[in-house]
Amino acid sequence: MVAIVKKGLQISEALNYNEKKVHQGKAVLIHAANFTKDTSQLSYHDKIGILQKRTSLNERFQKKALHITLNFSPGTPIRDDQLKAIASEYLQHLDLHLQPCLVYRHFDASHPHIHIVSTSIRRDGSAITFPLKASYTDFCNDLAERMGLSWKGPVTSQYYVPRPEDAQRVRRGKKLFLPAANRILDTVTNRYIFTSLDELNAVLGLYQLKACPTKKAFSEYPYRGLLYRALNENGKFEGLPLKASLLPCKPTIDHLERRFEENQGRKTPYLGRVQTMVDFTLLKNPGSDLSSLNRELAPRGIQCVVCPPQKKKAGNLYFVDHESRCVFSLSDLKASLQEKIHRAGFIEVPGSRLGAKLSSGSGDTEDALKKHGPAPPRLGVKPPDGLDILTRVEPGSENTSPGKEFKSRKKNKNRLIH
Repeated sequence: MVAIVKKGLQISEALNYNEKKVHQGKAVLIHAANFTKDTSQLSYHDKIGILQKRTSLNERFQKKALHITLNFSPGTPIRDDQLKAIASEYLQHLDLHLQPCLVYRHFDASHPHIHIVSTSIRRDGSAITFPLKASYTDFCNDLAERMGLSWKGPVTSQYYVPRPEDAQRVRRGKKLFLPAANRILDTVTNRYIFTSLDELNAVLGLYQLKACPTKKAFSEYPYRGLLYRALNENGKFEGLPLKASLLPCKPTIDHLERRFEENQGRKTPYLGRVQTMVDFTLLKNPGSDLSSLNRELAPRGIQCVVCPPQKKKAGNLYFVDHESRCVFSLSDLKASLQEKIHRAGFIEVPGSRLGAKLSSGSGDTEDALKKHGPAPPRLGVKPPDGLDILTRVEPGSENTSPGKEFKSRKKNKNRLIH
């Protein structure tokens, strides 16, 4: 059992969080202690009224709102009455058994857990001080032994046994993010050949995971942090980031840079196969879009991954060869094949709108270029020089004097003031 105690300023924040989960059907109130009504008869106003009245007894104490979570091992069958007993014993240990407490059971994660909302202000207005963290960590381990729970204390590296077949897509709420991310990164970093962080992200994106360097992260800068984030079905970030140093396989920037160095030149023997397959597919199916290209290359173990353009970065296309476990970017291919891919409109070329076909998903490439391509320059028309624009006199404006106009405006302004 793992316990997390958070102290806050507003009791309403912790209560509203749990009530919102109840409204969404992701939690249920299983116990209410030291309230004037039974658990089933409590309304929201009853809960917030009692808690705020208690916190108002001590205006000097700052962090008087308590939000506690008790987490249990995944797959452990625990009944509501067992959770009530565990929560009561835990609150007794923290000297909170006489406080108004609400116990919610949540179902929004892969492991069973409960949330406890209470306050550290007693009935006489005094504040409750908590023991050292080590003391209630030891108590949680002892309570886990007595209750027959298998998960004790913080997770260590021995908890994971990464295997290639265990690397599956990350799904928030379905699996624990840390062990799932560790299995994926341990498999990808040890089995695939990549030479840059973008190539690594091309593979990780297939598992709905992305490596995000912090600002100034690489070797020419002093800060070298790396975060891993889960992605949803739309490719947007989901949940909180995870530090690379917290993962047992340690996929930090130092480790990845060593892998970049080791993989230099290892992809070259397998590049010809990928180029041949891609070129043959484009010749066989002219005018195909990205989805059809992926369908044709999938039986050969090749997958296309598009990296959309960002603020200071152009878009790119990556080919993940699962047979040789190599990742190739568009710049790795020969120039003629790059030109074919650009003309097919699979990625957006800077300064044009060749990527319109990817978003529309239909129509011929030539039609897309005619419709969305940049207008051709007008021949025989020389653009005016900057000095010509400044000294050029428009017809009918020879007698206009900017100085006189300014003086007349100034006189009118003075008249209005006086």
